[in-house]
Amino acid sequence: MTLGMGRTPKTPPTKNLIFDGNVAFNNGTPSDFDNPNMQLGGSTIADNDTVTNNMAYFSPGVSASNGNVRIGYSSTANGTAVFRNNYVVGGTQTLDVGYWSSLTVQGNTIVGPSKLVTQHDGNSSTTQRWSGDMHYRDPNATAWQLGSSSFTFSNWESRSGATDQASATMPSAPQVFVRPNRYEAGRAMVVVYNWTLQGSVPVDLSGIVAVGNRYAVRNVQDIFGTPVASGTYGGGTITVPMNGVTPPQPIGGAFKTLIKTGPNFDVFIVTSAP
Repeated sequence: MTLGMGRTPKTPPTKNLIFDGNVAFNNGTPSDFDNPNMQLGGSTIADNDTVTNNMAYFSPGVSASNGNVRIGYSSTANGTAVFRNNYVVGGTQTLDVGYWSSLTVQGNTIVGPSKLVTQHDGNSSTTQRWSGDMHYRDPNATAWQLGSSSFTFSNWESRSGATDQASATMPSAPQVFVRPNRYEAGRAMVVVYNWTLQGSVPVDLSGIVAVGNRYAVRNVQDIFGTPVASGTYGGGTITVPMNGVTPPQPIGGAFKTLIKTGPNFDVFIVTSAP
């Protein structure tokens, strides 16, 4: 999924856009197309845009030279934007940030094995405000880039003006997101970052499924397949298996082998009925 990308000079400016609560993973696979999971901006000006509460993931070994999430395209001088409360995991370049007159980066979780943050604008300390973000990467690694130079976390933080935190230790429990569908009662999206590689995780469906209703949980990588969990909801949490599914092979074309994201990560759709 690409957010607000302008590909030609004729493309209208990407202004006043709101991207909230999306999930995108392993974009570009199984083809050879090298693309971020999410991108805001293009060759025309982006301005007054908001990217909040989104989730992105690259499986180990999957990457994109342009980053897992890209906020700002190439050298385009953009206006204002907010990038807040997003959860971005994986890729040899995790978060790629372009040129903005005013950018707020706040409350995000950024996790990656290599280059964690790339800020192309070497003068971004005066135009970008980073606060309350959590970086999971060895703080002593030169994994933070500002302009053309790479720094350790503390050196990057002092030069960028950020007030963030970094940890070399990964989270000690799975991170589970449950997002109700505002258009259909009893339906929700569940996203699991399974940091401890548990065989199953508890998922709280209270407020989503009515007690006594039947429910079914399907992996989005095999949405028409057999539910991975189902039953009559008795309240509280249900158990969702994290062993993953083998995605169905696309029809036609030359494709690489599809990636089974479990047990590390998976996305599910919950449906229910009386």
